Amino acid sequence: MSESAAVNFRERFERLRRERQSVLCVGLDQDARRIPAGYASAGALSENPEDPERIYSFLSDVIRATAEHAVAFKPNLAFFECLGPAGMQLFERVLKTIRDTDPEVLILADAKRGDIGNTAERYARSFFEYYDCDAITLSPYMGLDTLEPFLKDPARAAIAL
Repeated sequence: MSESAAVNFRERFERLRRERQSVLCVGLDQDARRIPAGYASAGALSENPEDPERIYSFLSDVIRATAEHAVAFKPNLAFFECLGPAGMQLFERVLKTIRDTDPEVLILADAKRGDIGNTAERYARSFFEYYDCDAITLSPYMGLDTLEPFLKDPARAAIAL
């Protein structure tokens, strides 16, 4: 858990909002086909638009360009998961880049999870403990059971769609 995560999520958000005079949440929904031409992969232009190195180059530029104004970054898991294991490694790398660039900024996993019981508990553990995200988007279609595992820690937040 990041050191700043020990403080209540809402308090962290409010502090960042005041300090940065912003509510900017930067969505990282990288459609690889729409990344501008010229983004390199290992020093050379990649023929594959979904090359994780090319995507990382683009996302790291977006993170660095917006960090001083952002109160949160919101990586959309669908754009990482569709790339398989390489995409999840890219997700971890992007999280590290965000934390290295600005350890105080909030990270919202745009995961849109919505399961119940022990499955929801595993999702909460995955995103809050393993990936150290500060919040997650959820789809509560199946009821309160889909939210409860995500509401236990006041340092974390659940954003219901």
